[in-house]
Amino acid sequence: FTGKPVDGYLVNRIVGTEGLVRA
Repeated sequence: FTGKPVDGYLVNRIVGTEGLVRA
């Protein structure tokens, strides 16, 4: 994923949240 550090942070937050919910 390429883009602003903030965008990457938001993407990581979304992926992490989905991982916790699906776990």
